[in-house]
Formats: sequence, structure tokens, C-alpha cells
Amino acid sequence: MKHLLILCSILLIAFAPLTADVQANSVTVDTAQQTTEPTKVSDVQLLIEHLKRHDGFVDARVHNDLQRQLVVMRMMIDPNDTDALTEAMLAFKDDLSLYHAQNRLSTTAYELLRKKSDLYLLRDETPIATFDQDWNNRDTSHTLAYHPPEEAGLTTSFIDEIDSIVDAGMTTDQLFPGAVTLVGKDGKIVQHEAYGDAYRFDADGEELPSDEKISMQTDTIFDLASLTKTFTATAVMQLEERGWCRFMTR
Repeated sequence: MKHLLILCSILLIAFAPLTADVQANSVTVDTAQQTTEPTKVSDVQLLIEHLKRHDGFVDARVHNDLQRQLVVMRMMIDPNDTDALTEAMLAFKDDLSLYHAQNRLSTTAYELLRKKSDLYLLRDETPIATFDQDWNNRDTSHTLAYHPPEEAGLTTSFIDEIDSIVDAGMTTDQLFPGAVTLVGKDGKIVQHEAYGDAYRFDADGEELPSDEKISMQTDTIFDLASLTKTFTATAVMQLEERGWCRFMTR
């Protein structure tokens, strides 16, 4: 039965509709994401074959097992059974992690297949915005780098003015109980501060006792229910499209 599945896998790959191929020499993590069509199981199969040709598999048995799983998804699971397909792809991702941890799957192959399988899992969701980044030169740090204001062409007095505006909003005008500010210019973060409380009032609008309040933190997650945040997000996306600001510029 296993040999039959592998044979079927080869046939399916041979006749599967060809999507945009991954570059042979300069493989990038996000190249696998750039497609206007929803990602299909056959797209993952094609990527596996491409990686096999370019020595992405340290152990050939890993290639056979991954293809077998995808053949099962294509041939033995009802295409309308989204729950079963999702469960199968999640199991596929678990095996990717296992094989990578066992050094039987190269890091580049693991990242590409992980990204591709993520796109399959998100096939019915909102399209993802992506950008090209060479895997060998990728950003590995997720920590913001802070700089003095002067290095970004700003002044300390400018930062102090921001503090004054936020403090006035919390105390004098009482517009909000707390806030988080992040100021950056030309790729340099010069200020990241938390003010006031993230949780100050109860459901009836009454101020909580001091011991029940929750102070604002720089990593506090905000609810996107308010209209101001929605409008701000839309405005920032428009600025990005017009080239007036660049989030991905290094």
C-alpha cells in the first residue's frame, strides 16, 4: 500500500498544475508565499520535489514520508472536509519540526515548507502581505534597537513634548487612562514608553481601587474594537502604499 501511495504521489506531481517555482540558487523564505491563488496541497508537493533536486533533504526517507502524507490528503480526504484537511496539514507541520530537530531536513527546506504549509492553512483567510528577504541575510533579532534621539535627527526636547502631551491627556483632559508611545525615525527607535493604566475602570465606568488597577506596559495588547485604531491602521497602510513611510526599510 505504501509503495502504491508513493507511485501515486509521483503521478500527481507530474500532472499537477505548475505554480511559480522557487528560485534554485537564492532561495528565500518569503518567495514561497508570493502567489495570488490559494495555496494547494499540490503546491506543497511541487516545492518538496524542488527541494529534493537541490539537496534539501538530508535523509531521502523524509522526502518519501512527507509526499506520502500529502498524497493521502489529496486522494483519501474529502476536499470539502476542511477540518480533516487542516488536521492533516497540522500533523504534516509537526513532522517537519521533528525531522528538522533530528537533522534529517535542512533548515532552508524546513522554513520553506513550514511557510508553504502555513499558507495552505490560511487558504480561506485574508491574503498575507509579504516581502522578499534572503534566508542567509534574514533578520534574526526580534528585539527593538534603541538609539539616542540625536542619532535619528531628533531632539530630547521633542521627546519631552510627547511626554507632556500624553500626561495632559491622562490627567488634565482625562481622555484616556493610559497609553503606549513608540517614536522612530530612519529605522531607529528613540522612545518607547508606557503611561498610566491599562485597566482602571469597571464595566460601569467606576474607577477601580488602586490594588485592582493594572499598569500599562510597553507590550500591552490593545483591543482593536475602537474606531480610532481602525482609522489609524488604514491611514498608515495608505501612507505605506504611497511611499511616505517604509516599515520594512532597514
